[in-house]
Amino acid sequence: MPAEIRIDLDRLNEFIDLTESGHYQHKLLHYLLKSMRNMGARWRDPPTIVLTVDDVEADFDEELQATLDKYTGLES
Repeated sequence: MPAEIRIDLDRLNEFIDLTESGHYQHKLLHYLLKSMRNMGARWRDPPTIVLTVDDVEADFDEELQATLDKYTGLES
């Protein structure tokens, strides 16, 4: 089974609206949620999330590989 994030579209839209203004306004969270919605809408060509440090991917950096493995519990 592929790793995925599943979220109801109506709830996601509610969260986006909540973070746009008012008591729960949070610009970074708002745009992160909008990005999630936009990425999820690309069902024909699902995107991949690539974490980088100083524009270097884990495929090319053993230290970053080890750091990311710690987050997933796969450290060796």
